[in-house]
Amino acid sequence: MLSWSAVANATTYSVYRASTSGGEGTTPYRTGIAATSFADTAPIASVPNYYQVTAVNGAVESAKSNEASATPQPPPPPAPTGLQATGQVGQITLSWSAAANATAYNVYRATTSGGEGATPYRTGVSGLSFTDTTPVAGVTNYYQVTAVNGSGESAKSNEASAAPQAPPPPAPTGLQATGQVGQIALSWSAAPNATTYNIYRGTTSGGEGATPYRTGVSGLSFTDTTPVAGVTNYYQVTAVNGSGESAKSNEANATPQAAATPPAAPTNVAATPVGANIKITWTQSSSAGVTANKVYRATSSAGPFTLIATLTPTTSYVDNTVAKKTVYYYQVTAVGGNAALESTSSASVTVTTK
Repeated sequence: MLSWSAVANATTYSVYRASTSGGEGTTPYRTGIAATSFADTAPIASVPNYYQVTAVNGAVESAKSNEASATPQPPPPPAPTGLQATGQVGQITLSWSAAANATAYNVYRATTSGGEGATPYRTGVSGLSFTDTTPVAGVTNYYQVTAVNGSGESAKSNEASAAPQAPPPPAPTGLQATGQVGQIALSWSAAPNATTYNIYRGTTSGGEGATPYRTGVSGLSFTDTTPVAGVTNYYQVTAVNGSGESAKSNEANATPQAAATPPAAPTNVAATPVGANIKITWTQSSSAGVTANKVYRATSSAGPFTLIATLTPTTSYVDNTVAKKTVYYYQVTAVGGNAALESTSSASVTVTTK
């Protein structure tokens, strides 16, 4: 757009144009302009255009005016495309494809889809990426980008979203290991920001190594159903999230218990009338750790046998609840071992009361 001051006695004006300073030449670019302004709607694109103007009256043309120059502005840019958002520890990185004629970009942000609004979150972003170092923590952040030049701002890009990642978790604490029959139970305290846990195992203290024994454990406990039998197993636990793995927890250890086995049955069981009562005697079970004996009675050799006494470990018992002139059958068992199991029944003995 050109404008100039009116010249006395001028009837029209002529415009001269060039792409270099002083290069306007002797041939007008436009003639017969009646006003004191002129819009050049076809300037030489992307470079400075240089102009001078003359005043005309009949066949007489004035000397040229001062020189003025300007560069035509490009049209407003189109909307950027390909916007992507990637969550990182404490930040979110955006990237997009270039928009034609853009000189800068504006970034819009919201915590709900479609809520970016009319006010940019950041303006004047150069390049094709932006790292939001202060995203709204703990939620998904939504973004759109516009392209800007001297002619205006584009429409908004596609929407992209991401949530900032939490920092790597600290090491779990309070790891405990408990030996059970054929397995070892582990438990520990929660680590902030952890999504899963990894288990490390060794058979020597400090020998858990760098490769997890189990990964992706959810919750705060784990039962190792295949521990190394007959030795102490050592454990450590780490916490994991999208940002990485913590240091290892304290070490805990336990030994799996042997499978439970009942004690052997008592032997040499005998029953003898003693007055109106029956005395039962036996040789104690040969197994170590017997904690009790049980005496059973029936009135038929086929049973059923009913429990009539539970005793601390002993080798005799007097049954004073019998009837006269009745046939009784007796059996004795032993209780003990690492699971307080009961032995099989001894051989039956029979006796008749007086």
